[in-house]
Amino acid sequence: MFKSLPCLPEDPTFKLFNQFKADANPKKVNLGIGLYFDREGMPKVFDTVKKAVSELDVNNFNYLPIGGDREFLRLAGEFVFGEVFDPGRLAMQATCGGTQACRCFADLSLEVLHEREIQIAEPTWVNYHALFGAMKISRFNHCGEDGMVNAEAYYNAARNAPIGSAFLIQGGLAHNPTGVNLSLEQMEELIRILEERRMILFMDMAYLGFGEGIEQDRKYVQLCYEKLERFAVAISFSKNASMYEQRCGALFVKTVNGPCTESQLQKSIRETISTPPGFGQEVMANILKNYRQEWEAEVEAAREDIDWRRNQLVDRLPAEFMRVRETRGMFGLLPLSREQALRLREEFSIYILDNGRVNFAGVKACDLDYIAEGVRSVK
Repeated sequence: MFKSLPCLPEDPTFKLFNQFKADANPKKVNLGIGLYFDREGMPKVFDTVKKAVSELDVNNFNYLPIGGDREFLRLAGEFVFGEVFDPGRLAMQATCGGTQACRCFADLSLEVLHEREIQIAEPTWVNYHALFGAMKISRFNHCGEDGMVNAEAYYNAARNAPIGSAFLIQGGLAHNPTGVNLSLEQMEELIRILEERRMILFMDMAYLGFGEGIEQDRKYVQLCYEKLERFAVAISFSKNASMYEQRCGALFVKTVNGPCTESQLQKSIRETISTPPGFGQEVMANILKNYRQEWEAEVEAAREDIDWRRNQLVDRLPAEFMRVRETRGMFGLLPLSREQALRLREEFSIYILDNGRVNFAGVKACDLDYIAEGVRSVK
């Protein structure tokens, strides 16, 4: 029955990770998959997460409601929106990571949008093409020739999009794989156009705190929430709470019809995973309620550490790499061709994606000189 079933290509990021694991070179370097390691290359779990896990009630692992733990959602909402958080103006749904939050928004869009089309800037995350595959995806260039964000391309994409369609943006400066994004001032202009065209803005905010810090990153959400009639934001605690495998996320949708909107989101959850995973929700609820200040200090320390590694690497590279210093968050694009990225893998066992994307949070301090040597050799 399955003999004629074609074998699909591997996900590029996990394919690269598997190649790295199979590489016998003791000097191999993994700069592909988006994980935060310490400077010695060991997995990092925040101390507040360990503390919160140790305090969980291990006598009750029953199902959570389809919508998730309401206390977790309230606390997460207060964290993401700050002082403008108003649960009466939001539909809230716990999800299996930020990825499922994106999928839930896509499912909701098919029910409510006049035009089932979404604008997505590239380069971006490959998985978006699958998550929003039931919609028409219109693409435009995220960066200009200088490698920095192309604000005009965003404005033109919004002006030319169908009225009543959707527009995807990544939150803050940290989420796009290029490590650059629209400024708050540029966001103001994009918001004006989106409102004129009655479009819904969907923000994927998976790295809150890793860009310019929690307060500054949160301003992107607050600005959109206050100025847009149609707005939704997906969040994840995989990166900024070091809980990758726990798949803890949420979706917040601005609406005057919260109960009915939540019923639609719960339908999407019920038909895919039945109920959202609870372990991560319980951990984050405990942290946000009892250890928030300590946890936010750990997030800030991680952000500063990533910036330090980025700057240390750029300091060792030729002048043409200096613009990479302006990137923020875990990722950035080195100005390398596909062939040069391939040479890095084949000649130095330095694993980066074909488009030059680097995870600075995976750079070990002892590998800085070796990585720089490899990059200079392939240029």
